[in-house]
Amino acid sequence: MMGANYGRRKEDNGFKIDMFPRWLNIVMIILKGSLVLIPFIISSIAMFWESNMSIMESGLWNCIWIMSLLQIINYADEK
Repeated sequence: MMGANYGRRKEDNGFKIDMFPRWLNIVMIILKGSLVLIPFIISSIAMFWESNMSIMESGLWNCIWIMSLLQIINYADEK
């Protein structure tokens, strides 16, 4: 009885149980990427399209653009 091992197996032999199907993971990656890119694209267009914005409007679009850029960088670092 001294050498008996009642613990869990050390190797899993490649068997893995997923909570979500593979297609759902792919769809979530695509949706997350689009949710990150859409504000970046819209704010980029808005900043360069309108030249007669006030400082508040320009600052708001600039903040949205910078926060979207940070999210894109964080999203790229995850992978």
